Amino acid sequence: MSESEMQAELERLRAENAQLKSKDKGGLTLKVSEKGGLSLYGMARFSGHAL
Repeated sequence: MSESEMQAELERLRAENAQLKSKDKGGLTLKVSEKGGLSLYGMARFSGHAL
């Protein structure tokens, strides 16, 4: 890998890192219904596949 290719890859990774850090992290939310049921929001649906 040439010096210019390494510089381009470094810049691409820096931009990707900045984008990932700036994403809104809504986090997890719990909601309790009137009947006492508990719902958890903010997690990806588990389908057995890697995300």
